[in-house]
Amino acid sequence: MHVVSILILFLLGILTGMIVALPYGPVGFIIIRRFYLFGMKSGMYSAFGMSLSDGFYAAIVGFGLHNILHFVSSIALYAELLLGILLIWIGIRSMNQKLELQIDEEQKHPARDIVSTFFINILNPSLVFWFALAFEIFGKIMHHHDHISMVGTGSAVVGIIAGACLLWFVIGRGIKYLRRKNRDDLVQKINKVTGAVIVGLGVIILILTVIKYFI
Repeated sequence: MHVVSILILFLLGILTGMIVALPYGPVGFIIIRRFYLFGMKSGMYSAFGMSLSDGFYAAIVGFGLHNILHFVSSIALYAELLLGILLIWIGIRSMNQKLELQIDEEQKHPARDIVSTFFINILNPSLVFWFALAFEIFGKIMHHHDHISMVGTGSAVVGIIAGACLLWFVIGRGIKYLRRKNRDDLVQKINKVTGAVIVGLGVIILILTVIKYFI
């Protein structure tokens, strides 16, 4: 595979990573909350954790690891149940926290931020579908005759991780600007509201999972 093709796949990966990382789900909401309440560093560490799990699923699809794909499919229902329960726990815990706006220098738990969002996002097996669609589109763009090599696939996966981080960096900068305009007395209200939303998302996921089980 030519260098140009590898570069194209990397750029396509960046675009895909940005699209998949759009904050429309519970993990995105958790990251936004951390950006706002704990600062840029906590938010970016959390975004990096999420992007690593995106890269994990992208690698499974891109490299054709069928045994792992089969395993992920077999535990999808249990993963979604666990995700719903975990979100409810996180939301309740968040509502009970007493917080003040923190500066970035006070952030001292990068490993916890990374691991937590990685684990939460890895419980979303539907990502397999999105990355399967993405790599199918990649193949069509490369006209199929230009086989996506291991290097090309790896380039796309790295691009997906980079794209997710890039999107969250831009979002984080915007949130950092908003943080300067808020008072500490609003933090508790914001914390309770965001915690309640996370609980609500967890409940919705549990309900949808139970419905899928009986259907």
